[in-house]
Amino acid sequence: MRAEATPIDPDNVTVGALMKTCIQAGEFDRAREVYEMIHTYNIKGTPEVYTIAVSSCSQMGDLDFAFRVYEDMTRNGVVPDEMFVSALIDVAGHAGKVDAALKFLEEVRARGIKLGNIAYSSLMGACSNAKNWQKALEVYDDIRAIRLKPTTSTLNALITALCNGDQLHKAVEVHAEMKKAGVRSNTVTYTILLVASEKKDEVEIGLALHSQAKEDGVVPRDITYKCLLSMCLGRFKNAQLLGEHILTFNSGKPQIDNKWTSLALTIYREMILAGVVPNMEVLSLVLGCLQFPHDSSVRARFIANLGVMADASRCSNICSLLDGFGEYDPRSFSLLEEAASLGIVSCVSFKRSPIVVDARKFQVHAVEVYLITILKGLKHRLAAGAKLPNVTILLPVENTQTQTPKGLKTIKVAGRVGQAVGGLLRRLGLHYQGNESYGKIRINGLAIRRWFQPKLDSRFTGNQSELNSSPTRLAKGITNQQRNIRASHFSAD
Repeated sequence: MRAEATPIDPDNVTVGALMKTCIQAGEFDRAREVYEMIHTYNIKGTPEVYTIAVSSCSQMGDLDFAFRVYEDMTRNGVVPDEMFVSALIDVAGHAGKVDAALKFLEEVRARGIKLGNIAYSSLMGACSNAKNWQKALEVYDDIRAIRLKPTTSTLNALITALCNGDQLHKAVEVHAEMKKAGVRSNTVTYTILLVASEKKDEVEIGLALHSQAKEDGVVPRDITYKCLLSMCLGRFKNAQLLGEHILTFNSGKPQIDNKWTSLALTIYREMILAGVVPNMEVLSLVLGCLQFPHDSSVRARFIANLGVMADASRCSNICSLLDGFGEYDPRSFSLLEEAASLGIVSCVSFKRSPIVVDARKFQVHAVEVYLITILKGLKHRLAAGAKLPNVTILLPVENTQTQTPKGLKTIKVAGRVGQAVGGLLRRLGLHYQGNESYGKIRINGLAIRRWFQPKLDSRFTGNQSELNSSPTRLAKGITNQQRNIRASHFSAD
């Protein structure tokens, strides 16, 4: 333009377009260089051009440059509009200087500039970015004082500031107030509140918010269900630690009977019906609510209910005769089968030898149920007379540093999943080769075969097949009771 016979000077449109291009390319320093063209060519400028210039320093939080632009604007007699005010407040928020933003807001209001939701939404966002919930509440009071109806983005920024400041109950209170005032909540609103509920372990608040979201027609996100299930699992584990009743044998088989498990299953089913595909973490959370306690008295009760006369301490593989091997509620296997159909976990082919289980992307409870499901499949193959293959399990490992006489040394240790797999196999009494910290362990097919065939006490005379059939054991028990009653009548006569 300057090389033409008659040079063409840039104007507001030229400068604004060039700065926008630089900002979009991430070249913020070059955007400032372009801004200097305003001084070079004596361009008065417009509010739009100055707003673009201020926006160029938002991500870096360069408040000094933003105020220099404001001074240039004032000197050139250009009155800032609400968009400019909003942009400068946003810079102050990224710089963590909420007080400067509030002072600037008072200054422009004193100049008679009318401000609305755009400016106040940015101011609330600045308080949120600065993690200053006290200032956020002050802004909220100002909004109510001028009778301005907040926007959803203002509501979300305020709730974010409160939740980050560990003020969940106040956030819930503010949410209720804004809801009465007609401010519409969205998915982001409820997600912020539910994440904070999980952090504080306020399951009752989380459930109430989830119900409100459904009433408002807000579609929950996967993280919403994850938060609810995480709290259910926490309460379920607390119930175990407190010795609450969580088991029932009403059906002849051990089953989890706990309100938090029932709630977790309901939430998980709601998630599936809503078309939200669970991820591995969500699946593992709901499976954790179906895990039997690792208590020796509980295990002894399982064996007693089985009708077997055996010493569990000397015959650890007695677990192979229990439903679910005494580890998980039978419903967990149906959930895993459904997860396989949804592509959350991979299906296992029993035709391959060895069977390779890649557990490196699994969560704790999911990998345990997955391995138990494989053992169930192998049990059926053994009953059909098939030869059992070896099982290789690939495990995640973590690097850690330890102090040695020669200095720091990096070593590999088993992660949580590897520790869980090793603990599961030891509880079951199933021997394996290798070490979890190596990232791979191996179970011999012959060891699995022997594990499925425990040596029972000589006092047990029942049929091995009866051990897998609770109705058969129940019928046999009733028959024995009837025989004893008749025998007692005969002796009484």
